[in-house]
Amino acid sequence: MRILKSKKGFDYAILFMVVVLICLGFLFWQLNQKDKSFEKDIGDIQIGLAQTQQGADNMLFYLDQSAKYSAYEAAAMLGQQGGYINPNAACGKVIDGSYAAWNTCQDYKNICFPNVFNNFKQIFNDKLSKNYLESYNQASPGADFIKDNYLFAIHNKKVTGTAIQNIEMNIAPPQSKNAQYSAGRYAFKPSFSIDFPYDFNRYFELEKLANSIVSNCANKFTTFADINACAESNFAQWPDKPILKQSKTAKYITIALSKPQFISPYTGKNMTVQFALCIPHMVPTP
Repeated sequence: MRILKSKKGFDYAILFMVVVLICLGFLFWQLNQKDKSFEKDIGDIQIGLAQTQQGADNMLFYLDQSAKYSAYEAAAMLGQQGGYINPNAACGKVIDGSYAAWNTCQDYKNICFPNVFNNFKQIFNDKLSKNYLESYNQASPGADFIKDNYLFAIHNKKVTGTAIQNIEMNIAPPQSKNAQYSAGRYAFKPSFSIDFPYDFNRYFELEKLANSIVSNCANKFTTFADINACAESNFAQWPDKPILKQSKTAKYITIALSKPQFISPYTGKNMTVQFALCIPHMVPTP
């Protein structure tokens, strides 16, 4: 302590204290500047990645549910339109306002059978995209579903949609201090596979029925009652029998097949396939 008893020692102590205070101030300023420069906290990247993965899982869940709704809606529409995307595409156009005609009276032996699987896929894609995925994109801006991004397959009572392009999302922090930033990109393929026990064989059964009715009943009877009896004889062994009705349009009959055991779980209604056939009458003998 003798150093403090002299004037020189006292001056040295003051100088030493000033230097220490300056160093502490500079250190504090440096630490404060470093803290301000941090744009993320420890763990932000991990939390951002977890939240991004959860967002992707939510999109996949939404996609699966949307695909299920779309499949049943597409099957119902396909059946109502006689297997066509638009009933006017049938060779016989539309009969009685809603029945696609599978032949014409000019060429009644030629059954214009629809491409059922391709038509179903197109209706399904339209329902999925417009009714559900576009609605999601509008309600949840950010990572969007890509339009017309699927290759569809129907096999083993399943509908599968294989995505062509990946969906990419920013891995962003839960909160940022001074600026938004990205810790990287998260990519996933939004494919799906749903159970869909719809029996497309009913269309091919009805194609055989249509050919049989035309072959056995055309130009052989003069009244609808006789034509109806002839037509019904062609599916006498069927466990599920179509319903035949006389059309308002001359020479046509309407046919509807509904299988009670296949009901939409979303609407509670049977899936029906309906179409029309021209069955020319025999001209009565005078």
